[in-house]
Amino acid sequence: MSYKISPSIMSITLGTVKLTAKMMLCVECVTLNSQDLKKMQLQTKIRCTIYRIFTSKFLFSEPPRAAEIILDECVVSDRKIFVFIKYDQHVRVTKITLHYKEAMYKGFSEKQWTPVEVPSFSRGQATVVLKELEKGIMYRMYVVASNDFGDSPSSPEVWCRTVDSEVEIRKT
Repeated sequence: MSYKISPSIMSITLGTVKLTAKMMLCVECVTLNSQDLKKMQLQTKIRCTIYRIFTSKFLFSEPPRAAEIILDECVVSDRKIFVFIKYDQHVRVTKITLHYKEAMYKGFSEKQWTPVEVPSFSRGQATVVLKELEKGIMYRMYVVASNDFGDSPSSPEVWCRTVDSEVEIRKT
């Protein structure tokens, strides 16, 4: 395990994983100039503070990795699509946006992407229900995760078709 402190950036390396956070975001850290850093040895209190910052998933200085729509977990009905999303929980995510639109068919004009902000998510999982969709229409979807440092790349695109009529379940 190694520690590195500079006036504006703090990082910790745990095995092969390197985590970095801006010091100005840390209330418990003292302000250090470059001369203090050269003379000072890392003391127990600062070491514990750094550990607490990184293990509590404090703001890391990188955008999230691409989220993913798990097609096997999605549920489709005649006018709704229940979408299951997974994302990397080791990088802080503050917002997930699902984008969807009707698939374009030959002879029809291109539809615009409709963004839907996912209302709640945690532990690397999110769900959202797309409502008031057209029956029997193919929809294209992708997701983007965001935090204070930027947006993730777009997820791979997924296509889902709503069913033509209502699903009927009978008890026998």
